[in-house]
Amino acid sequence: MPEGPAELNLLRELSGVAVSASPLDRQSYSRDLWPRHHINVSAGQLPTSRPLAVVWPDTVEAAVRVVELCAREGLPMAPFGAGSGVCGGTLPDPRTVVVDLKRLNRVRSIDRERGVLEVEAGAMGIRLEEDLNVAGFTLGHFPSSILCSTVGGWLAARSAGQCSGRYGKIEDMVVSLDCIVGRGEPVRFRRRTQGPDLTPLMVGSEGILGLITSAELRMHPVPSARAYIAYSFPNLEAGYESLREMFQAGLRPAVSRLYDAFDSFMAKRGAVKRRKDKSQSSPAAGAALKDAALRLLLRSPRAMNFALDAAGDKTFGGTLLILIFEGTSSENADDLA
Repeated sequence: MPEGPAELNLLRELSGVAVSASPLDRQSYSRDLWPRHHINVSAGQLPTSRPLAVVWPDTVEAAVRVVELCAREGLPMAPFGAGSGVCGGTLPDPRTVVVDLKRLNRVRSIDRERGVLEVEAGAMGIRLEEDLNVAGFTLGHFPSSILCSTVGGWLAARSAGQCSGRYGKIEDMVVSLDCIVGRGEPVRFRRRTQGPDLTPLMVGSEGILGLITSAELRMHPVPSARAYIAYSFPNLEAGYESLREMFQAGLRPAVSRLYDAFDSFMAKRGAVKRRKDKSQSSPAAGAALKDAALRLLLRSPRAMNFALDAAGDKTFGGTLLILIFEGTSSENADDLA
């Protein structure tokens, strides 16, 4: 595929920085995990719009050069972590330069006294957490995408995790951010308790306001104990009220999950049950009919919602609240008392 003038200029001026304009790389970086993409790919339709090129800076200085060049040439730029976004944020046009930051993946320091980690934006989530565990710490951030997302992606997307009740969301962990803004100016944003604090503008900006290259994040000692407990409520309102009272009383479970009546019903169906004797008869016709009706409802979401509203909470056995506490054994005992 012939290279256009802008692409030739980009490749020439970024000598020493890994750059690719190959059709395979451009195709690979033409989408994220937006569900619409999955539907198209399943139907055999690959993305038709592909970026101009993909670059992999491995130092902050190299990233500055990329931003400077894109600003000078008027080229759109799309920061890329691990591609786990689900909102189509990396959708490129033929002039877009995709900046993959996964080579900026070093842990620069672990300050045990302050409880602060300095890490580059391309660090993969699960490997970072494993390395911190070896050092006796945890970030406490467990998004469902932890296996396929980066620190920079968490920050750019204002990520929440499974244990946010105890440790907070990613914006609560930020001490400072290093970013490249405008025409290539490196800037450090620090959290401030007095005066203007610009950090919240960058966290959740989806890469629009700047390229995040590293961050200082708060970390915590690895918990020595965990406690699990579940409660059943007659309806969602009772579950909401219980959660409100619990948090206002100062209890901070790492995980708080309140399921509505239907989700609770489905969760209970997935529970481990005692294996029946093979000599017993097959399931009753009523149970088979219920399963058939359930499958039919799942195929028609609108009908399912109508049925749920009409049936009420009692039909499905109420709602389910699952809590997980972690910390020391004494802390968990106090929380559960």
